[in-house]
Order: sequence, then C-alpha cells, then structure tokens
Amino acid sequence: GSAIKPLLDYAPYIDITGATANSKIDAGAFCKNEYCPENYSEKNYGMVSLETSLKYSYNTAAVRMLDEIGINEGFSYLQPFGFSSISKEDYNNLAVAIGGFQYGVSPLELTSAYTTFGNNGLYYENHTIVKVTDLTGKTLYEWNDTPVRVWKESTNEEMRELLASVVTSGTGQKASVSGTYVGGKTGTSNDYKDLWFVGLTDTYTAGIWVGKDKGGNVNNIYNQGPQMLIWRDVMK
Repeated sequence: GSAIKPLLDYAPYIDITGATANSKIDAGAFCKNEYCPENYSEKNYGMVSLETSLKYSYNTAAVRMLDEIGINEGFSYLQPFGFSSISKEDYNNLAVAIGGFQYGVSPLELTSAYTTFGNNGLYYENHTIVKVTDLTGKTLYEWNDTPVRVWKESTNEEMRELLASVVTSGTGQKASVSGTYVGGKTGTSNDYKDLWFVGLTDTYTAGIWVGKDKGGNVNNIYNQGPQMLIWRDVMK
C-alpha cells in the first residue's frame, strides 16, 4: 500500500528534482498505457503541495512522481534496503508507486528502510545482536558497519517534514504521541487486506502490519485505525 510512497516516490523525486514540501504536484486524473489509478476518494485535486499529497495520500500525485523520474531510477533508491521479493515484473508496472507489487515486502524490510529517515539519509543495516561481551563487560565483538547514503541530508529534512504532517494533520493522526518529533505513513492494500503504519520518533522506528495470516480483508476494523493505535501504544 501507500507506506511505500516515501521510499519509492517522494524521497527519490525530491532528491532528483530538488523539490520541497511546498513544491506543487498534479493530483488530478492520470492515465498511461491503460493504467488509470484513482485517489481513495475517487476525486481529482489538481495542483497541490507535496505535503498535501502525502498527508492525504493522493495516489495520482505519487504515480506522477515515479513516472517523471522513471521506475528504474525509483527502484535504484531501494537497492540498499535489500527488499527480497521485488520481481522483474515490478520494474514494468507503475502501480508499484502506490504499493502494487507482485509479492510485496515484509514488515521488517519496510521498517528497516524507514530508519533512514531517522539517520539523516544514511542506512545502517539492522542487527538483532548489537554486541557480545564477556562476564566483566568487556566487548568481544560488535558490528562496525559502514552506513550507505541513500539520499541527501536536505532530502531527508524535507521528508521528515512531510512525514510529520501525516501525523499532525493527515491520515496518521491516530498515531500521534508526545515528543519532539513524530512522523510516519499509513498504508492500505487493495480490498483492505493489509493495514500498515510505519513511523519514527527521535529515538525509535517501528512498523505495524494488521491483516489476516491466511488472507482476507479487514475492512470491518479499517475505520478504527488499529495499526496506528498499536503503533502509538508501542511508542508510549
């Protein structure tokens, strides 16, 4: 769903074009090669700021961004994250701009990628075991990974502003917690089979997926925003 937009559409678009949160993008009707996505409300909005398009999760604006920079270029920004289930077919499908992957991504992969927004555009590989010590506390081994710069610091600053707007006045308001910084992105897949919220504070990044292990929709709980309420409780 739309939780992929910050990684595949917005950050690459800002990084390549130099756009800002206040730059304008067309959220009106879009069609290309018989692919005609619609916004969730089924309305067209015309020219809006990037902040408005992300906090209300306008699909046509996101698709336009990826179409403008090119799918291959967008995917190049995902390379450091090691998403394991991206297929060759995804590279020829503009629907990936709004999460329309053939197989999708895992909660761990998606959340790990979002840690970049908390590290000034740098990606550090995540580890369950941080270090190993002996009985006296002497460090026997610890990771010394070299971080990968995924996008510029200026791009990251714009993205943090965009993600914060999602929580303060957009689709992620139910995830709001007190703190110096809170930002994130909601996501919903077709037929309400998956509900996502991935977000960060100044200290932690966390991702929540709500759905059924064996498939099926969760439309009956969509309006409650369970993914955001769980995220909020985790962060508290």
